Amino acid sequence: MLFNNQKVKEIFNDNFIKASNVLKTLDFYSNRHTNEEINFRGLVGWVFEETIFSCLNNELNSLNLRHELKVQFNLSSLFVIGKKSKGKADLYLHTDKQNYLIELKHTGVFGIADYDKYRKYREIVNNNNFKYLYLTKGESYEKFVTECKNIFGSENAFFLDKDGDWEKFINLIQTDNL
Repeated sequence: MLFNNQKVKEIFNDNFIKASNVLKTLDFYSNRHTNEEINFRGLVGWVFEETIFSCLNNELNSLNLRHELKVQFNLSSLFVIGKKSKGKADLYLHTDKQNYLIELKHTGVFGIADYDKYRKYREIVNNNNFKYLYLTKGESYEKFVTECKNIFGSENAFFLDKDGDWEKFINLIQTDNL
């Protein structure tokens, strides 16, 4: 295995600093002469998504597992009985034996509305023979950890603040494709 929980989090932190520093170089950035870290809604999530994409892609390549990986998969492309589906999953992973949609959260879910959304998405995903996974950098509220495990299944919910979960995440994908 190329990475573990700690290494993925370190790569994310390095990537976030790099992204913030590059944004400071833009000629229209008004505070470029300060040492303040740039942080706005969406930046942290985007850097986390791109970091996981890169780490997952590298892991699967090292395992010689043929795959296709995309960000921001439109659920509207899936079959839904009686209506058009809205929404997006953060990552789409296709292998020779399994399709996955993966939800990524830097700091976990924000509340009950997220759970309702994921329950609806899970039904759509399952009806289309995809596996629905959840990966977060961390979730501090135990009730939310339990709820994520209830929605996605305890074998499909991964928390990088829990030792060994990156490895479990990769092992699940590898085992599904033996």
